[in-house]
Amino acid sequence: MASLSLVPVQPNLAVDIKRQEIIKTIQDRITALNLPLNQYKTNTEFVLLVLNLIEHLVPKQKKEKRKIDKKQLAVDILSTMLGLNPAEQVTLGVNIDFLHSNKMIKKVSKFWAFCVGASEYFGSAKK
Repeated sequence: MASLSLVPVQPNLAVDIKRQEIIKTIQDRITALNLPLNQYKTNTEFVLLVLNLIEHLVPKQKKEKRKIDKKQLAVDILSTMLGLNPAEQVTLGVNIDFLHSNKMIKKVSKFWAFCVGASEYFGSAKK
């Protein structure tokens, strides 16, 4: 039987699929941290962590018509995980705009990612 992964996915579906993969990856990472999430509803550092994860995971889109809206993605993830009401979502949006305007959202550099990957590779070879 032929593999179903050979059937091509249309561009609009591909964006939605990538968005869902990013959401799942971030939720898995936050869950792995074992944090009491109810304490982090208004924590700016927690929001910044999620924003940096999104910045790292969302690919740079050049000529695509439909891009992934990072701010809306962050609001969706945090609303789902923290159970935010509409008023808290508006406050979260203002908080995200503040962090963005002060250039606090940063992507992990390729050099740093290479160094960490190399150290993990060579570090695991010793064991």
